Amino acid sequence: MKRGKSIYLFSLLYLLLSVSSHAQNDEISVKKLVENIFDKCRAENFQSAREFIVYTGKDNKRNLRDKYNFRDKSEENQVKRMCKKIYALIEISDEYSFSDYNHEIKDGTEWHYITVHFLSGGQELKNTFKIIKLENNYLLADID
Repeated sequence: MKRGKSIYLFSLLYLLLSVSSHAQNDEISVKKLVENIFDKCRAENFQSAREFIVYTGKDNKRNLRDKYNFRDKSEENQVKRMCKKIYALIEISDEYSFSDYNHEIKDGTEWHYITVHFLSGGQELKNTFKIIKLENNYLLADID
């Protein structure tokens, strides 16, 4: 009987550690994604930045399932707007830091949220970056 309890407890501990490790890997990947986007936006490399941003638009077949298409001028402009917003946040800041990572499954989509604190002097701007996981890729969906 004791052996059965030990195996059960060991299995439970292993499961908890596996879930915790997976969450840590997701958080690291999300931070790397945000930093990649920062680099692309800083360099005004919109074409490369679009590879990290998921389409959010009127086309329901593509919404949260595809990347932006630069052959469509309005989609190109969407990416540029998002990059310029990010660039402005970076430029007015002396530094930035991450906090409050969270994730959830919502309507079959894996969502990840991370707060970025942009610090300038004594002032701080907090923005939540909303990221989805699509086919093992993390893609930025929105910034609040």
